[in-house]
Amino acid sequence: MKIQTQWWIMGASAALFLLVGGTSALSYGVFVKQWEGPGVRWITRVTHFPAARLGWRNVPYTEYLNHFDAERRFLSGPSAKTQGVSSEITPESRKMALDRAMRIAAVEDLAFKYDFSLTSKDIDGAYDQLVARAGTSTTPEEIETFLRDEFGWNKEEFKWYVIRPALFEDGLKQKLLVESPTSTPVETQLQERLNAPDVQRYLRF
Repeated sequence: MKIQTQWWIMGASAALFLLVGGTSALSYGVFVKQWEGPGVRWITRVTHFPAARLGWRNVPYTEYLNHFDAERRFLSGPSAKTQGVSSEITPESRKMALDRAMRIAAVEDLAFKYDFSLTSKDIDGAYDQLVARAGTSTTPEEIETFLRDEFGWNKEEFKWYVIRPALFEDGLKQKLLVESPTSTPVETQLQERLNAPDVQRYLRF
């Protein structure tokens, strides 16, 4: 019985060692090297591994990767080439991807603070208006092709990463203008939230 207990302790210790070592390696690979292989993407998605944190609100590493993937796609896409924009990936371009993910989290935080919400109907309606403003010469299919070629997004991803945050910001501005016209502007509040003491940026560029 004593031998079995010793083997159990040794096995548990080995498992703990592997867990700690694996977590440390993943933290180094994510925070310092920004690993983005399929395995890392799967693990960080399942574990909600953070790239940053705003108080209690986690900014998942996978969200950072989604923004970075779109930025990298744009830099190598047709519009960037036409405009003569360099396709080189720099630490600054990676930082911009994290900043966008964090700004969306800050917008969500502010919306929660002021009890402002959106429905899927609101978001779908805003997208439909965008399509309508493109004019009859541009079809919805052409817009979806544009989104895919420029950012690697389908229309649902575009709604989530662009339309939804924009609606939150516009809605908050209108809400405060009506209910609290002397309050601090939304843009200022967002910057203050992003620079608050409880904000942590884990990625190192």
